[in-house]
Amino acid sequence: MGKAAKKKKTAAATVDFETLEEARNKGREQYGLSENTKKTYKGYVRRARKWLVEHVQARRDAIAKGHKQPNWRELDLDKLEKAFDDVPNKYTPYALEMLLTQKCLHEDKSLSTGQGMYSAMKNRWENM
Repeated sequence: MGKAAKKKKTAAATVDFETLEEARNKGREQYGLSENTKKTYKGYVRRARKWLVEHVQARRDAIAKGHKQPNWRELDLDKLEKAFDDVPNKYTPYALEMLLTQKCLHEDKSLSTGQGMYSAMKNRWENM
């Protein structure tokens, strides 16, 4: 008996970026996070943004009353306030670290709360 003939592979048709993006988005929706996790993450992000705005405003109020920022940390409050917006900036790691410190060390929240907050922010920026 002789060898079976090898089948030639045919090249897949080239698809435009719009079609690929649509397929990617459907795949993320279908195989991504559960609805409950998405809801939980949205809550973490919403509360983190609120926390940051409140803390920046408190810093502004203190400065207006004559309190100076510590010399070791000159913060651009306008940029810090936007650290959790759609596009991360140079203050994003600092703001996230301060949020986690506040919640986990100062308010004594559980490790899983800290991990959830971190994961929610990470997921948000990875899937913009």
